[in-house]
Amino acid sequence: MRKKLFAVIVLFLFAPVMFAVGLDGKFGLELRGGYAVINPAVLNTNLLGVFYQGYPGVYTVSSYSSVDVSGTKLGAMALGDGSLQFFVTPNIALSLKSDFLSVESTDTVQLSGVDQVFSHIALNVLYVGVGGRYYIGIDGAKGFFPYIGADAGIFLHMDSFWETGVAVTSTVPLYTNPNDPNMYSLIDFKDSFFGANIEVGAQYMFTKTVGVSLGVGYRIASSPVAVSGTTVGVFNKAGFNLTAIDLSGIYVSAGLNFCLGGSGSGAGAAGTATEGTAASTGTAAKYEQAGDSFFTANDYAKAIQYYGGALRLDKGNNGLYKKIGKCYYYMKDMVKAKQYLGYYLKLNPGDEETKKWMGM
Repeated sequence: MRKKLFAVIVLFLFAPVMFAVGLDGKFGLELRGGYAVINPAVLNTNLLGVFYQGYPGVYTVSSYSSVDVSGTKLGAMALGDGSLQFFVTPNIALSLKSDFLSVESTDTVQLSGVDQVFSHIALNVLYVGVGGRYYIGIDGAKGFFPYIGADAGIFLHMDSFWETGVAVTSTVPLYTNPNDPNMYSLIDFKDSFFGANIEVGAQYMFTKTVGVSLGVGYRIASSPVAVSGTTVGVFNKAGFNLTAIDLSGIYVSAGLNFCLGGSGSGAGAAGTATEGTAASTGTAAKYEQAGDSFFTANDYAKAIQYYGGALRLDKGNNGLYKKIGKCYYYMKDMVKAKQYLGYYLKLNPGDEETKKWMGM
């Protein structure tokens, strides 16, 4: 209960902070689906031993000439992935991440073609975590941007259970009489547990607002077996050794990305005529507006030409130095970008946004 309360507190504290700090920043929304590998080796071992735990001292492995397992192997989970990101710099984003992992498996253990053990397990796990990502080269424009990220949080079991029963022969159905505890058992996984993810991937933006992403990561998570109520049947035998299910493993997910909001450094949006201490008028204004149009179209070389023309006609509009500096930044010419942004800062030393850009 304390862990679940902790998750709720983190959610309600972290999200408002992101919105409060980022009212003028860029947000990213990611919606993905994928495939997660898990390693429940101890669970499979216990499944094979359920029959012998049900009848200790009566049956042994050597009593059977063959042991066959049929059904879906429990080795992977479906993955639904969503995250909300706030860019504190053009390259670094804080993230609030949520995953949903799900798998269901029904297995039959056939012993010498006569006796059977049945197993039905469902794992539905919700994850909520906080972390961050570092994007290489992202600037809010179109293009391909690799990233590396990590997060940590809490996993919550949502209707997870494991039921197992023994049939005396292949013609006798699963015996579910609770008055005969040797024949049937049920475990509900009600506990929550902590875990973490580390991920690398890439994001491709078709426009400044819409793109796709592909991520490959490794999850660290071990779910303790927390039994609700009283254990019954084979799960209550001394030889039953399942204490945790290992959900750690590699995962792959892909989906859609959306970038919203932002001004200047956060979103890489085009500057406006209000940047600086004066706005151009007349012919100079037309040149500046044309430069803004080319900036929005990501044609930064053309934008520089028109901004330069506006600056020659209106030397008092020092906001044009900032716009030209941004153009050079997106063209990866950091020397000229710092030159123009530095000159702008001399005229506008109180511009905190540009100071962040100078830290690039």
